[in-house]
Amino acid sequence: MRRRFSDILSIFISLYFAAATVDGAVSKKIKEPRTGIVFDSKVQNLSLEKLGVRTKGPLKVYAVGQYGKSSSHNNKPNNAFVLKMYMSISREKMSSALMDALKPRCKTFGCDANQDTEFQDMVLQALPSEGAKSGTVLTFTTFGNKVALTVNGKAAGKVSGKAIAKAFAAIYTDSKAVCTMNPIVEKDESESFDRDKNVPGIVTAILAFLFALYTTYNPYRNKSGNLVISELNIYPIKSCAEQSVDSAVVTPRGFKGDRIAMVVDSDKVCCTTRDTDKVKLFHVQPQINFPDCSTMTLSYKGEQSPLTVKLESIDTTLVACSHNEAPGKLMLSDLGNTAASWIANATGIQGSRLVSTDNEEYDRICLINPGQGDPIPTSNSKAPVSLSDEAPFLLTNQASLDDLNERLLKRGHLPIDMRRFRPNLVVDAFQPWIEDTWKKIRIGGKVEFFVWQRCGRCIMTTIDRDSLTRAPKGEPLSTLNTFREGAKGQRNFGMHLIPDVATLRDDDEANWTVHVGDTIQVLEYDMDRMKEWESKFEN
Repeated sequence: MRRRFSDILSIFISLYFAAATVDGAVSKKIKEPRTGIVFDSKVQNLSLEKLGVRTKGPLKVYAVGQYGKSSSHNNKPNNAFVLKMYMSISREKMSSALMDALKPRCKTFGCDANQDTEFQDMVLQALPSEGAKSGTVLTFTTFGNKVALTVNGKAAGKVSGKAIAKAFAAIYTDSKAVCTMNPIVEKDESESFDRDKNVPGIVTAILAFLFALYTTYNPYRNKSGNLVISELNIYPIKSCAEQSVDSAVVTPRGFKGDRIAMVVDSDKVCCTTRDTDKVKLFHVQPQINFPDCSTMTLSYKGEQSPLTVKLESIDTTLVACSHNEAPGKLMLSDLGNTAASWIANATGIQGSRLVSTDNEEYDRICLINPGQGDPIPTSNSKAPVSLSDEAPFLLTNQASLDDLNERLLKRGHLPIDMRRFRPNLVVDAFQPWIEDTWKKIRIGGKVEFFVWQRCGRCIMTTIDRDSLTRAPKGEPLSTLNTFREGAKGQRNFGMHLIPDVATLRDDDEANWTVHVGDTIQVLEYDMDRMKEWESKFEN
């Protein structure tokens, strides 16, 4: 089979990361003396060269480490700058402070128009609503003709351009640097790590090379690369905030604890944040007490006292409720007046009730979405489902979000985070939209899933999860319309999964559990979707 240049390149990328992994494994720790903050001696195959402290008057704001190669020069944008927060500040102040330092340097280096603002927006969106708390780590890299940002190890965005890469590096390297950067002095040269003499590193690199060679000559495996679960979320109450977890138990309906409850109005109709008067549901934060799952604690952005609700039915009152995506009525258990009053006070939805699936009469199955038309992939075409809209599970790909955000930026819009899409499982498959091509996957060597259909997105994706404001131009839906619109008008992001119940027959619940870091094996590909992906995205 003819090999493409990108396939050959993937071999050397794997080799590089193998060397970087070995390099990092033996990296020493170096303490910045004024703050006591510890830095690794190597990051991304770069050596720690200088340390400094950014201050505001008498206050220490953050410590910064400058990393580079021994042959590098400050006039070349080939550095990494690791900022470790000493004090906590808001994301607005952090992004503004960095932009204020960047702006005059952008003029010096001739950055493209508005790139300083684009940079500020990237930092603003990358930091959580609570801001840059003490201990937060921001890593900026300036090689590859771009400034790329990761926050606490997670990729958060980039601004492309050689000029802005130079401008950012100059914040810490020019004659008017925002803080004094002191060179690192090696106390004991015998302790330094010599990669050329590191036999285990060479062995590891060779193994990585052989593995990359195998994946290259497998006609499909190389299209997905090494796959791991990077994030797991459950949503105990439909339309409310997520509960991020390190592990989750797979059941035929969905993750244990996922969409087991929903809020209904006085007419017993499901409340969703699609309606502007119900958008505060996004700020209701439910937390189930795993592994018992006997209680759920509700909180609301710190504005009222939390409430713990018992999930084991005490009041056996059943309520016939309407679900936005299910025909007829669903029989659900009312969780009591105290929970109802708390929800109404938090969200302003008067007369609302909190109801759950904790009863033997709840019986709902997946239905074919006319907008997608994909048949139910299970043998009997009857797949049970929780209170989610369509499917037991939703999987998304970080690389696809990165691609979408690049398109948003090119159209003059702010990037968004993955919360907009409410996934249960997040992977980073390196190639955007490759998840379209999967037909069946196995997670952690245990549980198998049918990759059923694409997920058509609705107006909920236009709502900022922190401010609860809607995007004025309907983003990201407008951008998705330009390249992700299906034949029947669906704007697609993410894939619906249905578990193969044959892999859930073991009585040991541990064998039904998936974890962050678990590997994903692609067992089968959908050849029609593969052809479509190759025509649209492979290059």
